[in-house]
Amino acid sequence: MAPMAAAPTRRPRSGLLAAAAAVAALAVLAPVGASPPPMTLSTSARLPSWSCPASKSWHAVGGDNYELPTSVRVPAAAINDDEWAGMGTSAWWRLSKPSLGYDVIQFRPMDHSTAPLRPGAPITYCFTAPVDGHYRWSMKSSVPHPTDHNDIFVRWSGAHGSVWGMQKRANGRAWAALPSTTWRKVYTNKAGGFAWGGYTKDHDAHMLITGPLVGGKTYEFQITGRSCQIQVAAFGLMQCEVDGDGSPGCADVDAMDAVPMAVCQ
Repeated sequence: MAPMAAAPTRRPRSGLLAAAAAVAALAVLAPVGASPPPMTLSTSARLPSWSCPASKSWHAVGGDNYELPTSVRVPAAAINDDEWAGMGTSAWWRLSKPSLGYDVIQFRPMDHSTAPLRPGAPITYCFTAPVDGHYRWSMKSSVPHPTDHNDIFVRWSGAHGSVWGMQKRANGRAWAALPSTTWRKVYTNKAGGFAWGGYTKDHDAHMLITGPLVGGKTYEFQITGRSCQIQVAAFGLMQCEVDGDGSPGCADVDAMDAVPMAVCQ
């Protein structure tokens, strides 16, 4: 399927809802293992439990075995209230996942169609690169089937300027640049629970790797739904060495599980 381009969408902040309304809305969210609330509920019922304002970004955390952080782990459910309000009544929902210790988002959980959708309202995530270098982009997701309901769209926002690139793992091919603001399908073939993944190019999996980022500078990427039912817990930006032999140092996305969740500041 050819990638589809669209200009980044930015929305003015709408302000926080009244505390009483927020508490009442959160009370109707589905517990783990239960069906999500009806699609006809107000968007206020999908407020996240925490978010990162547009004026801030996600920063890597050190400590324990990660004294010198070189990777950023961004929580998928930490979405600004104004972006939730723009999602409409048929897009992303927030679900509680006690087994993970934090909430996740799910795209159209009550839709069982396997037909892919066109890019819709984007969700924006800002992060600050901890060090100079290329970063492997990944996502921790749960899918019901290894080839259906298993993908989303992602693009690099042009607001801060960067480029995407892709590279097939360990096959002698070099990193190749991609248009940064074009929506790209990214998928995982790991069904049966939450796992790290995120590849592009059908039937010929390629890693999605950024161009060189500058340590201390803020960047942003956006996602939007493509396949129904996919659940996304977090996104990973792992600094790694890019070389002409498939960049094997970028392949081990499971290492993101050892990375503490980023902090918003």
